[in-house]
Amino acid sequence: MRNGIKALWAVPRATAYLLMWYLAHGVFRRVFAPSITAFQPDVVHGHDGLALPLTVRVAQASGAICVFDSHELEAHRNHPLIWAMRPRIQALERRFLPRVNAVLTVSRTIASHLEEHYAIKRPTVLYNAPPRTPAPLPQRWKGSPRMTVRYEAELNATAVLLVYTGNIATGRGIEQTLQNLAELEQNAQDQRDIHLEVVRQNWTAC
Repeated sequence: MRNGIKALWAVPRATAYLLMWYLAHGVFRRVFAPSITAFQPDVVHGHDGLALPLTVRVAQASGAICVFDSHELEAHRNHPLIWAMRPRIQALERRFLPRVNAVLTVSRTIASHLEEHYAIKRPTVLYNAPPRTPAPLPQRWKGSPRMTVRYEAELNATAVLLVYTGNIATGRGIEQTLQNLAELEQNAQDQRDIHLEVVRQNWTAC
């Protein structure tokens, strides 16, 4: 009975999602395109699928260079999209990505996927990771007091600190990290003081 109700609800649910998706894209473009175009930018930099059509159209209208930041695979994002959404997003990317001057992304795998599926120039990969060696703070950041995650967690300098930032969702390696930390804790040979801090917006969980 429950499976039957779920199957009956699938079509109207998909239809509602598609209508909301079309409305969101249309409203987003109509609200922001005129003011951004009037600003006459030299470069328009957009990210997320919602901004892709707006970015391309504003760049064309203002003669600006168009850059799109594909920081994840839009059609395969967390949480998984309903079946009706994926082909619509792929159709949108197929239409607009070839009209972008440059595409940025966060991994070689995603770069290969975008290059192969949309016949575009291979995107530039910019890893979302800090440098291996500490970099000095820019001068403009040195004027105000700054607190670190280590300070807020009251950890000493010898403790091993792991920091995760972003949405708490499946497919992001959180489960594997917790499992590995539990195995380390059970390993009598490894007595290091290890802490995991999960940072989400304005709160932390330890």
